[in-house]
Amino acid sequence: VETSNVPFAGIVGAAAGTSGSFKGWTLGYSATNGVNTIFFSLATEAGAGRTTVSYLCPIDTCSPGRWIFLMAVYDGTEAMIIINGHVAARVQVCAGVLGGCGNIVYPSADEIGSGPSAWADAVCSIDSSSNIGPPFVIGAYHNVLTGMIYA
Repeated sequence: VETSNVPFAGIVGAAAGTSGSFKGWTLGYSATNGVNTIFFSLATEAGAGRTTVSYLCPIDTCSPGRWIFLMAVYDGTEAMIIINGHVAARVQVCAGVLGGCGNIVYPSADEIGSGPSAWADAVCSIDSSSNIGPPFVIGAYHNVLTGMIYA
């Protein structure tokens, strides 16, 4: 498996969408040109679209074959990446909003879609009349027919 050039790899998440309509959250990484980046993206009620916190992980910490303890945290105002027990990166999700940013916003079954090429039918048969969001996913799925990434 080629691991030196990975532009996007989902580790875990519950999200769906494209760059303009992302909802949910995802924890992932990229490895391009010798640079390893860990990212945590989420969409909140008070946020303006997707918020991403990223961390350029040093090669001595994030290298193939090396184990790390990785955690992503959203506390209502900040998103954080924690590596080996230390906050590696943090970002204000919705600076200046009184009362915090609210809950994470998940896509509805209608937004996920239906039909033979949709995640809803291919994986979990979501009824489009329900409010069930995307499934919890380990890894990532890129639907080349729709351009949607589910992580």
